[in-house]
Amino acid sequence: MSQIMNNIGSLMISGGDIAGAQPYLLRALDIVRGTRFRGAEAQALVKLGIIEGMKGRFEDAVAKFKAALEIQEGAGDRREQGVILNNVGNKCLMEMGDYDGAKRVLRQALLIHRETGNQINEANSLENLGCIFLRDGDLNRARLHLEDSLRLFESVRFPYGRISSRASLGMVEAEAGALESAVSHYRAAREVTEEMKVASTAAEALKDLRDLLIRKGVPDASLPLPRGWLQV
Repeated sequence: MSQIMNNIGSLMISGGDIAGAQPYLLRALDIVRGTRFRGAEAQALVKLGIIEGMKGRFEDAVAKFKAALEIQEGAGDRREQGVILNNVGNKCLMEMGDYDGAKRVLRQALLIHRETGNQINEANSLENLGCIFLRDGDLNRARLHLEDSLRLFESVRFPYGRISSRASLGMVEAEAGALESAVSHYRAAREVTEEMKVASTAAEALKDLRDLLIRKGVPDASLPLPRGWLQV
């Protein structure tokens, strides 16, 4: 029963209905808390942490992620530990403006992803680190992390990551004054967006790159929006 509640909550989060998801996840937590099914308890805590982060309650989110992390450390589940650390760094510390803390946690996550062969989350951690270096103005380190991230996303054919990492690379090149390269990244990401017809945060990143290029003087006519673009 708890797994069904967890699954319903996950689907509702994916659909953006966090208010609807929360009761299902709390029910899942009630069912398994104090039982031997600690993995299901950790799953519910992670999803509740994601909801708290989406509400901007980052300290509450960190508390739930840490509780889930303790469970997975006790279970020795390294793969899930890495996923949780990535959430702490990306969905909490970065949003709270604690960029040094985020870098420390994301580097921990990166080591675990590589140890466990979790390529999608390895790419996510690399992308998040690249975005922090971009924010810091360290364009070389940003580019290196984002290029590694894109290579991994391409190798596993993960479309959302292919869009967001290319958009972030485009921002690096735009800030470096390499507008031709930045436009090339925009167009490549645009092609994937058209294939997927996605809105999501990946398409938001593409829109941010387009806005930046226009501010840098690139004519908007040379940056066509994807066909079938969904408003974000």
